[in-house]
Amino acid sequence: MNRRKMTYCCAAVLLGLLLWCLLRPTRPSARTDALENELEEARRRAEEAVLIRSVSKQMEEIAYQQKDLSDRQRLRAEQQAQENYRMKLRVEEEWKRAVSSQQEAEKAYRLAESQRKLAEQRRLQAEEAKRKADTLAYQTLGRSLGSIAMTQYRTGNDVTASLLAYAAWLFVKRYGGDTYQSSVFNALSLISGQPASWHRHRAGVSAIACDPSDGHRFYTCGRYGEVLAWTETPDGYDTEVLHSNPGDDFRGACLDAEHVLHVLAYDGRLVTFRHPQESRDTGKGKCAALLSTPSGILLLTQDGRLYDLAGNEMPTGQRTDGNNTLTALAIDPATGLTAWGYEDGTILLTDAKGRHLKKLTGHRSAVTGLALQDGRLYSCSRDRTLRLWNLLEERTEPVTALQANTWLLCLALSPDRRQLFVGDSDGRLYRFSIAPDKMAESIRQRLPRNFTPQEWKHYMGDGVPYETFINQKR
Repeated sequence: MNRRKMTYCCAAVLLGLLLWCLLRPTRPSARTDALENELEEARRRAEEAVLIRSVSKQMEEIAYQQKDLSDRQRLRAEQQAQENYRMKLRVEEEWKRAVSSQQEAEKAYRLAESQRKLAEQRRLQAEEAKRKADTLAYQTLGRSLGSIAMTQYRTGNDVTASLLAYAAWLFVKRYGGDTYQSSVFNALSLISGQPASWHRHRAGVSAIACDPSDGHRFYTCGRYGEVLAWTETPDGYDTEVLHSNPGDDFRGACLDAEHVLHVLAYDGRLVTFRHPQESRDTGKGKCAALLSTPSGILLLTQDGRLYDLAGNEMPTGQRTDGNNTLTALAIDPATGLTAWGYEDGTILLTDAKGRHLKKLTGHRSAVTGLALQDGRLYSCSRDRTLRLWNLLEERTEPVTALQANTWLLCLALSPDRRQLFVGDSDGRLYRFSIAPDKMAESIRQRLPRNFTPQEWKHYMGDGVPYETFINQKR
């Protein structure tokens, strides 16, 4: 408004000056020029004022436009800020929902995984229960078939007995059972023709010594003064008499590291079969046995003492228990496990440090022979039995492999650890296969036929799939 008034004033002044110039009396030219110049200057200034006013007006309009633009931008900025805030709230809400959903998903996953693991565990438990049930069922079936096989064999049904014995071994072995279990082992032993026996001594066979360097040769000595060398042939064994003197009563025989045979007499004499033959008195009185151990050959006296061949007494710590005298000894060279046999029929087991492990009862009379092999113990006794013990079981129950008609006096494992030799008081030598797998295979090879479907159903029942045995590769 002030600018407008100023503009009007300037215009009025200029107009007044113009009228004054037109109406004033004429003067000299110089004055006129000056006035014209002033008028021109005034006109120029008026134009400048108009221009300035115009520019000012434009600037004012621009300012108003900028202010309006600024206001609109501010409003848009405020609106954008509000929108951003709302978006932020939505994002935060979405993030919270996403986190919640993720937590729910993780919870659901954990629950599903837990359910899956539980289902898998129950499936495995069910499979394990079924496996155990199948295992128990098949092992029980195998033991039952072994008993039936022996009955069939004794009634003259050899083929059926052979089929049953092989099936008994197959089921027990397939399902992780002990093929040395009495009904299975005895069925295999009986039907495979075990044991073979030879009667070459005139009195009791008191000791057996196998030659580890020659699996086809071993030695026996007897209570009638005989020492025999046995050599395996396709038809059995040939024997060579190395010594015969009825006045000698031999009780023990061993081969030393040089494969020299040493034979012990009851009166304490030690006979060495070199060239020439040597004999010397051990000075230990009545002797019971000669034992081969990892530390060398030991002499067992009648009162249960142990001596080496140099005459030094060996500490045992297990020699006697009151009046219970040590009568047999066996040491496993691989583990140091030691079996001590006593006059009352008990057997003690100790570890390599002499610590007591287990006491075995089963024999009713003096233990006369012991042998250890791969967690199994073989023992014979004057109670006329040969027994097999599985030492790996918590509860050790013996298998009676032989019930003889007379005392059993000694036993020895063959060098290949697959056969057992046993001597009795009548001079008879027995040879047993102690490898159930080998006996089962020998039975299978002699099978003339398979079970008929009717026989299979009768002996196995409906739940056991039919199998054939002939031409199977085991």
